[in-house]
Amino acid sequence: MRGADITQEPLFTTIKLDERVPHDHPLRSIKTLFDQALIHIDWKLSLIYSERGRESIPPERLLRALLLQILFSIRSERQLVEQIQYTLVIGLSIDDPVRVLKALPGAHHKTVGADKNYDTKGFVKECRKHRITPHVARNNKRPGGSAIDGRTSHKAGYAASQIVRKRVEEPFGWGKTVGHLRQLKVKGLAKVNSALEMTMMAYNLVRMAKLQGQSV
Repeated sequence: MRGADITQEPLFTTIKLDERVPHDHPLRSIKTLFDQALIHIDWKLSLIYSERGRESIPPERLLRALLLQILFSIRSERQLVEQIQYTLVIGLSIDDPVRVLKALPGAHHKTVGADKNYDTKGFVKECRKHRITPHVARNNKRPGGSAIDGRTSHKAGYAASQIVRKRVEEPFGWGKTVGHLRQLKVKGLAKVNSALEMTMMAYNLVRMAKLQGQSV
């Protein structure tokens, strides 16, 4: 039977769980976003559990624990349990890019962003053949120099795209350094996919919390 996600303070205590987390800690805004998302999957969580039997640990707390495991780069569930005992609070009352671009509809101007591995004469020539501007990172160390010349590199749009392009890499970098994607401890597509989705969800929550802070 599904346990209720209700935190009740002990009868005799002088410290509340909420007091263990500073009021300006980023976890608070992340938890608020996460709890809002949990409301939308409440019906799905209910389907997993029987209506009778002994109450389980609330699934919301298990999901919060997994989120904290990713955010704090905790490498195993055993270490997670140890951290929860004296540090963390989880129950606060706490293939071919040119071909792809060619398939895009419309006669509008098209641009492709790519890292320096695509800075080759063949790739750049093929892009221009199809009227696609190659916003490829310059590899000045390659024999013969970069295939990206001044027709592209001197424009402001090129400089801006080099900054924006890296954003698609940031979640995976975060997932490898903070999360568990560098060395997964699970096997099988379903489990790997679950780990990837949970890590990317954690990244999005961190990003959303930061953006909300900037908009205040």
